[in-house]
Amino acid sequence: MDLLAKIVVLFVIIAAACSLPFVLNYSANQPSYTKSAAISMVINDLQQKLPGANITIINVTNSSVHKNSWNIYLELIKGESSPCPYIKTIQYDYPAMGLVNVTSAVYTAYEGGTCFVYAEFMNRTGSPSEGLITLPEIAAAVPLNRSYAPLVSYINANGYNKTFAHAVKAFNTSQQNPAGYYWLINYSSVNSNEILQVALSSNGTILGSSIIRR
Repeated sequence: MDLLAKIVVLFVIIAAACSLPFVLNYSANQPSYTKSAAISMVINDLQQKLPGANITIINVTNSSVHKNSWNIYLELIKGESSPCPYIKTIQYDYPAMGLVNVTSAVYTAYEGGTCFVYAEFMNRTGSPSEGLITLPEIAAAVPLNRSYAPLVSYINANGYNKTFAHAVKAFNTSQQNPAGYYWLINYSSVNSNEILQVALSSNGTILGSSIIRR
């Protein structure tokens, strides 16, 4: 081995030896958080960024990548009583990755007058549920996403920001409701004495609507 090659090899060995303590001490230098403390840090940060959002913790486990860190998976809903709530799932590896989410998925969003439904048949765990709508906020968004004429007319008459949605499960087993339930979604407004009720099957088919006077 010539002199230059020996110098290069020696430099690599020295560099590796110098960096080894930092690698070994990485976990030791990580701030130690209890499970509840880590959850509180993440939730407080989200509440500051999105005031009024409803945050639900779905699952918390020890990080599979970093020691002394927590894998926190949660669901965030903003405007949950609107005709098209903003729904998002977020995953953190905290404190190892800080308050930057590792992965996220947007289910629904209202942008530029359009209701987008990106994953309408998803449950709270973020996994497909046999093509069924299991989340009431997503059920409420589906008719507007499909520009259902009675709902579009109702919102045009009363205003999007003055229209509120509330979805509940009703139980009835039929060919259109293979899971044994369907959704009844009431759209109401402070500007109207009428409630628009839309029936939606468990697999997302709009079954019809009616007007309820109050």
